[in-house]
Amino acid sequence: MVITNSHGKVLVVLGATGTQGGAVLRHFAKHHHDFELKGITRKPNSAASEALKAISVQVLQADLHDTASLRRAFDGATHIFANIDSVELIMSTIQDPSALAPGQTPFTHGAKLEEQLGVNLISAAAETPTLERIIWSTFPSPTKCSQGKYTSVPHFDVKATIADLFLANPILGPKVSFLNIGLYFDMPLRNPALYPITKVFKPSSTVAWLNIY
Repeated sequence: MVITNSHGKVLVVLGATGTQGGAVLRHFAKHHHDFELKGITRKPNSAASEALKAISVQVLQADLHDTASLRRAFDGATHIFANIDSVELIMSTIQDPSALAPGQTPFTHGAKLEEQLGVNLISAAAETPTLERIIWSTFPSPTKCSQGKYTSVPHFDVKATIADLFLANPILGPKVSFLNIGLYFDMPLRNPALYPITKVFKPSSTVAWLNIY
C-alpha cells in the first residue's frame, strides 16, 4: 500500500545517498513540500540513509541489478530521478580485474554493466502506471559528438546509449527528460586511480594536468 500526500506527487530518487541523488532529495525536502519523497539505496541503515530519514525521506532498499526490487520501489511513483554510478562499476573492476574478458578494460567492462542496469531501470519504470515524468542523468556521447574521433570514453557513451533506449521505449519516450551535468571537479581527488596526475607545476601554481583517459 502506497501512502501519498494530499497532492498525490511521489518522487523516487535512485542513488539517494550519492552526490546527485542526495542533493535532489535535500532540495525537494526544503523547497517542494507538495512531494512525498522516497530514496533508493542498497544500504538503508547507513549513516547517509539515516540523515535522509531525518528530513522525512522514506528510504527504500533496492538494487539496479534486481529489477523486481526496482518495481517495488517505484510503486506509486509519479516522478523518478535516475542516475547510475559509473565510477563504482569501473572501480570494482580495477579492484578485481578477473572479471575482465579478453580485450576489455575496466572502462569498457563498466560500460557494459551499466547498459544492462539501464535496461533494468527502463523495464521497471515502464511498468509503473502512475509515472508522469522520469529524469535520466546522462552525458553526451563523445563518439557521436566527435564523429568517431574520440572513442575511448565508454562510460560517457553508455549514458547516451541508455538515453536512446529511454527515447525508444514507447511508454517512457514521452515521459523522459535528460539532465547533463558533466564531471565533478573533485573527481580526481576522490578517485585518483581513475584520474592520475601526470604533471604538477610547483611552487607558484596549483594547477595540475590530468591524464583523464
